[in-house]
Amino acid sequence: MPVFSRPSRRLGAVATVVASLAGALVALTVSPAPAAAATPTPVLETKIIGYSVQHRAIRAYHLGNPNIARPVVLIGEMHGDEKAGVKVAVALIHGTVSVENINLWIIPTMNPDGYAANTRQNAHKVDLNRNFPYYWTHLTGQYYSGTGPLSEPESRAVYDFLRTLRPRYVTSLHQPLYGVDTTDGGQKDPGFRDRLAADLHLPLKAFRCWSFCDGSMAGWYTRSGYGVAITAEFGWTPSTTYLTTTARRGVVLAMGGTFGSLAAHNPRSAVYVSPSAGSARVRGWSWDTDRRAAHVVVDYYRDAALVRRSTAAAPYAPVNSVFGIPGDHGYSLTIPATAGRHTFCLVFHNIGSGTGSPKQCVTTTVPA
Repeated sequence: MPVFSRPSRRLGAVATVVASLAGALVALTVSPAPAAAATPTPVLETKIIGYSVQHRAIRAYHLGNPNIARPVVLIGEMHGDEKAGVKVAVALIHGTVSVENINLWIIPTMNPDGYAANTRQNAHKVDLNRNFPYYWTHLTGQYYSGTGPLSEPESRAVYDFLRTLRPRYVTSLHQPLYGVDTTDGGQKDPGFRDRLAADLHLPLKAFRCWSFCDGSMAGWYTRSGYGVAITAEFGWTPSTTYLTTTARRGVVLAMGGTFGSLAAHNPRSAVYVSPSAGSARVRGWSWDTDRRAAHVVVDYYRDAALVRRSTAAAPYAPVNSVFGIPGDHGYSLTIPATAGRHTFCLVFHNIGSGTGSPKQCVTTTVPA
């Protein structure tokens, strides 16, 4: 967030209240110094939800607004030779804009062994989309369904993740049938189905396998009562441009999301310095828009030398009332300093998505 030298109306309200509590402060020179101490990212957190047969991690990436109660999920790949959806997932995870208005989890691939080997099946030669506990039946050959429902660690990982999370929507990307499925979740929620088709520029189609898709993930999840899962299939050779622009944007819009500024997700903060003989008291507040109840880590510098690291975890009631956030977000430290001009800088460590960890600097004179 910009340094507290030109506050907005809401920030100005905080400044007025804080000044009345803190007493008179000396005149300050405030230097805006936004330092990106972390790589810009739209990702809030990453979880390993399980491991493959060959012990490759299955990762889920959290984006969007974690304060929204009902999450949504994007699965980039189930079949290891259908890599187009992975490109869509990676474009979102490494995007330069934030995902807004949805609480989004992305699993780039739930079949990392198949991805590495470029095979439809996992390392046990099981088709994971025939391994879920909805009308599971024993299939052989290319669609081998395993020794039983959820026999495979990859299927169990996604099954447990979805049962715990209970997302409103699950979008599962595939190839090469070129369309959005009108069965399973597509039949249950035609509004979501039609948005996917329109936003991905794909036709509506009924994917019925031979007559019924035994043991499919979308069939199981839709009938679980937790939410709706829909399969969207690209063709065999979609362009990278389409996948990283139209498809990336389309899946987010269809699930109710939009895009925004990463910088708006950096920690918000204010810095006040009160010099006195032999020291300066540095105080203020900081909170992170992605984790409102969490405590931001703060680094204190005097003339470019690190003095201390702590957290903004002290009571600061005006911040709670003005911004409507829970928890304690104040900080205060008295820093020894010789008489003369000194620059005190604070770095506020980003907790979730954003462009980095902002830095604010204040130059003032410490009296003898």
